[in-house]
Amino acid sequence: MIESFQTTQGHTGDLQNRSRPLVRTSTVRTSSVRPLLGPGLLVKKALLLAPDTAQSLLRVLIEALLFSTLFIVTGVISLSVSLQDMVGPMIAVVCMMIACMIVSGVYHQDTADSILTVYKRSIVGFGLSVVGLFGLLTILPDVFSTGRFVFFFLFFQFFVINTVRPLLYGTDFVGGGGRRQN
Repeated sequence: MIESFQTTQGHTGDLQNRSRPLVRTSTVRTSSVRPLLGPGLLVKKALLLAPDTAQSLLRVLIEALLFSTLFIVTGVISLSVSLQDMVGPMIAVVCMMIACMIVSGVYHQDTADSILTVYKRSIVGFGLSVVGLFGLLTILPDVFSTGRFVFFFLFFQFFVINTVRPLLYGTDFVGGGGRRQN
């Protein structure tokens, strides 16, 4: 919020010896933007003004599609379950995986600066998602808790996501692992 106020300090005189008050204007800036924009408009403006936020949301959507595809491919390979029966558990597992990746900081804007940071946070996210998957297996139908399904899903998830993720971040593999300069 920006507030302006005027103060009177002393007098000035002109050539005809008239006295006028000296007026100074000061501007005080505060960090509160909330009263001006409101919470909903603040979020919309942040998404529109920050290209990194839009890129992070795009990465989340692409990885959610990858997780969904991996779940369906794993179900087709290791289970004899129809696609309609896989949709409900797939949504729960994908939401859990994305939440674990968000908690690990994979989608943070500073992550893309180094390929090592991408891989470190990916490993933390993978560890969290393994714990979350085993927690979800207690409430999912028993057909999804077979060892073959769990092994293939975690195997595909780790290698496919960690192969695609640096490509999504625009990481330069040759130049020391930093960002590519286009």
